[in-house]
Amino acid sequence: MSDNIFNDYDGPDRTPDSFAGADTINPSAGLSGSRELGALFSKLINRLGRFYAIDKASLSFYDGTTGRLRVTHIYENRSLKAGLALNFSVKRSTMYQVLMQGYPVSDNYPEHISGNIIEKKILLSSGARSVLIVPLVFEGVRMGLLSLASVNESVFGLYLEGIGEGMVADFVEKLGEMLNSPARHA
Repeated sequence: MSDNIFNDYDGPDRTPDSFAGADTINPSAGLSGSRELGALFSKLINRLGRFYAIDKASLSFYDGTTGRLRVTHIYENRSLKAGLALNFSVKRSTMYQVLMQGYPVSDNYPEHISGNIIEKKILLSSGARSVLIVPLVFEGVRMGLLSLASVNESVFGLYLEGIGEGMVADFVEKLGEMLNSPARHA
């Protein structure tokens, strides 16, 4: 993935710590081990799996206070690992660049996607030939990312044509509601 696709970046609209009703919110702190979030993420992967051969998926949140991405869920080998707390710096991060640009990126040459070894392990399955990274934006807040990988070539091009966007939008809406719920701020 070449860096020139990110040249239109104007900066973030809002970061997760600017949700209404709170001074700061670390979205992954309250939700990373949440059964509700795990069920919501699993449902999304199952729904998207009707259209795409998904070999690996990850859910990560952006913590603006630390400037790090935090991976909380990984789906691989037909199982979900939840409650993770894998943090990594956004320095030279493809995932961070996609989050900041605010629109999804599909790549059919995932071996070139990042120079960051940790990021490659998060994004790619063994033999991955296609990857999709989708920013999760709720009411102008760039919360995090959904990443999908497949061993099938060019499989995620259909997402850019709208297949599955509604499913991800529903997920983002429910996620935003979970993060903004009064119980999370207490």
